[in-house]
Amino acid sequence: MCSADFAERHSGRAFFDQSIALTISLGVSLLVAFILTPLLYAALISRRSAPLKDDTWAFRAVSRGYHKMVDKILRNRRACLLFTLLLMPLGILLAWKMPVSALPHITSSEALITIDWNEPIDAKQNAQRVKSIYADIGNKAEVFESEIGIRQFLMQNGQNTLQRAEIYIRSGNEQERVAICNRIRGWARERYPMAELTQTESPNAFTQLFDSGKPYFEARFRPLSPSETLEQQAAVRRISQKLAADKPVDGKSLRQESSLAIVPDYAKMALYGISRPAVEEALFLHFGDVAVSDIRQFGIFKRILLQMRETDLGDKLAANIPAPDGTLYPLHQFISVTDEEQPAYIFADSKGIYQSLLFDERSADFTQLRKKLEAAAASENMKVSFSGLYFENSDQLKSLLIIFLTVLLLLFFYPGHTI
Repeated sequence: MCSADFAERHSGRAFFDQSIALTISLGVSLLVAFILTPLLYAALISRRSAPLKDDTWAFRAVSRGYHKMVDKILRNRRACLLFTLLLMPLGILLAWKMPVSALPHITSSEALITIDWNEPIDAKQNAQRVKSIYADIGNKAEVFESEIGIRQFLMQNGQNTLQRAEIYIRSGNEQERVAICNRIRGWARERYPMAELTQTESPNAFTQLFDSGKPYFEARFRPLSPSETLEQQAAVRRISQKLAADKPVDGKSLRQESSLAIVPDYAKMALYGISRPAVEEALFLHFGDVAVSDIRQFGIFKRILLQMRETDLGDKLAANIPAPDGTLYPLHQFISVTDEEQPAYIFADSKGIYQSLLFDERSADFTQLRKKLEAAAASENMKVSFSGLYFENSDQLKSLLIIFLTVLLLLFFYPGHTI
């Protein structure tokens, strides 16, 4: 009873204190809003504002002309609307046919080169190749920086692997930048013909804000009947050869990478009494990394791996596997190792996995191109769908045109206009 009575008195006291604090804060707010602020305004702004100056003759002339123009337009709404609609096709035609070369050229002395070697190399080999590029261009670049291998940033865009490298270059002027990039491209084409180089201007906050990364025109191919991915890629490459005049570019879904295929020989394993888990454990031990623990931080799981010592393929295949009787047999007796090609990337949307061909703005007629792609896809027993900025820009243009016409009609036919 005593503790309950004390708790009741304590809660009542807390409520009374909160009420007093709320009343004081409300009173201070009213004091500042209705008394202190007006007094400070009167003390700081003691002088009257200077009288407004008369408008200049130029402003009055423009204002009179503007009001006369609006008055004439609203008095002749139908004629002005017809005149505006007749001028719209001319403006659209000029915007469509105006050459891009007429626009001012923006010079850039920075470049970002992304290299995909398309070979199963490790980070050390990747770094050696980038160092060779730096030694080849010499002191022609004022700044040369590179990022190699897998980046493990929390907020990162794009894909990266051990066989990719990004090189940032800054030169004195644009001509030097072009010369350096051409030299790097020629160097890579001569020594590593499988490498793929992508050159872009160095991104900044403005370009990253408005760059969606989507292709301009993308054709996505899917088989009518289920088939292997490599068969689909071969069919899309045949379609690309048929449309070579339109200069298609292979999408990332058509890239392949080399890999080692390890196939166990179960008959020989049964003959020597070697169990399947023993072979799998030996493969995992010598060709993989052993997981030790996980670190969990802010919803992110970071695995700690115990890396094996670096040995060549022959030493790994010579590792011993114990039989039930204690006899040791080499690992290569029970497996076969072959080279094979497999897709480097797999892309899919709501309709399933697809392989794509890309086209840029230089293609002449996209209506005819769509017909060609549909006919070529049908000849390879495939179906095609389309995506890209070309269709998004068309939809946005239609929306803007509808909005413009709606505003125009409201402007000329809304009965509430007064001058």
